[in-house]
Amino acid sequence: MKQYFNSLWMPVNNSQLIIFRILFGLIMAIECITGLLQAWVKWLYVDIQHNFTFIGFEWLKIMHGSIMNLYFAAMALAAIFVALGFLYRYSSLLLAVMWTAFYLSQKTHYNNHYYLMLLLCWIMAFLPANRRFSFDVKFKLKTPVNECYKWQIHLLVFQIACLYVFAAIAKMNSDWLHALPLKMWLGKRGVPIIGRLLQYPFMPWLIAYGGLLFDLLVVPGLLYRRTRVYFLILSICFNVFNALTFRIGTFPYLAVSLNVFFFPAALFNRIIPFAKNAASLISQSRKRIAAINYTLSVYVFIQLVLPLRHLFIKGPVNWTEEGYRLSWRMMLNAKSGTGYFKIVNKMNDSTWQLEPSSFLHRSQTRGVINFPDMTWQAAQYLKEKYQRQGLRVGVYAFNKVRLNGRPPRYLIDTTCDLANTRWQYFGHKKWILLYP
Repeated sequence: MKQYFNSLWMPVNNSQLIIFRILFGLIMAIECITGLLQAWVKWLYVDIQHNFTFIGFEWLKIMHGSIMNLYFAAMALAAIFVALGFLYRYSSLLLAVMWTAFYLSQKTHYNNHYYLMLLLCWIMAFLPANRRFSFDVKFKLKTPVNECYKWQIHLLVFQIACLYVFAAIAKMNSDWLHALPLKMWLGKRGVPIIGRLLQYPFMPWLIAYGGLLFDLLVVPGLLYRRTRVYFLILSICFNVFNALTFRIGTFPYLAVSLNVFFFPAALFNRIIPFAKNAASLISQSRKRIAAINYTLSVYVFIQLVLPLRHLFIKGPVNWTEEGYRLSWRMMLNAKSGTGYFKIVNKMNDSTWQLEPSSFLHRSQTRGVINFPDMTWQAAQYLKEKYQRQGLRVGVYAFNKVRLNGRPPRYLIDTTCDLANTRWQYFGHKKWILLYP
């Protein structure tokens, strides 16, 4: 083990890191600009009365209103600065902080891939990706260096492996192996060029098993020299197909860009010329090396444990959603349902029903019906709303949800007053009914 940690501090060519800095910055900028041009920033932050933050981050509700257009424009500018390597340390940290705040401030426009972007933002903020082919070097703000430590490349390879390996593990469930969610999705897809192909009965099965095998084998295939080129071609085809079929934003292009870390750095030297008069890497003190090794070990441990936490929570994660986020469980569920809230005035026992669409944006109603944490948060919002009117109420949810084409079932215990139920951070919440 000691020998392995020592090997991580060997200097290696930093071409891959420089190439990825440019691609990552541009992709993040496009993601932010797309949010403005497609107006999802507007309906996410401007057109709503109430936003659903991650639980525990309710103070981020201050991120609201038309000023969020400027917020995303600032993120796009920071990402461009990252790509250019201009004031890199500040621009990369700013992008990481702003993207994290965006991620935690809302669940409505939730995309599992945004979590990968969050992790990459923070990783890149602490890597010396501006020491070559950057404005920082051009303006002599940083000393040019043509090398980086091996651990800085290996960390990104590890993060890529987590994405694919845990995605493959998540697909090893009965619903995916029976292509249930794909049968529902593909029938509704109006996709140019390949739309007719998706209607063939074999396509859900081909995508289900092809996706599982791809996720399981792509990292070993890219690491092995003899199969590397074939898996690069396969990766490009796979991600272009996903981009056309599922329309998941910039993620397919980010996934393709990550392949640079599996090819020899020397291949990129013609694209990114070596810096002239480059300095050697500064030798690190033993204390600093030990501190970084310890930090990396903790990070690796968290990344290995977090996606598996649902195994310690009672109930099927695809139904209860407990342990679903931050776990690379991508596109496994086709959920739909109907629901309403029953409000009980505890001062005179009067009751009335309230449809989610009556106080939420149409983009939020699906989440409130299908995701228990958002249902609970909506109940808390209603409690506070009626308290301002001088009422003391109980809120009961009647959510009937269909999972992957199964008959609809109640997701929430209809006898539980969610307004007066405290959030339980660990373990299974008893008011979430288990699928029979």
